[in-house]
Amino acid sequence: MGSVSVHKALFKEVKERYFEEWKAFLKEAKKRHFEECNDAWVQNL
Repeated sequence: MGSVSVHKALFKEVKERYFEEWKAFLKEAKKRHFEECNDAWVQNL
């Protein structure tokens, strides 16, 4: 029974770390997208 709880805890930790990395990636991608859009918009003025 003990190994099941260890497995669950490990899975939870991996999931949280993956989620944090995914959030950071999305935030960076969104920022980059807005910068590209702003650059294109400024060039079209």
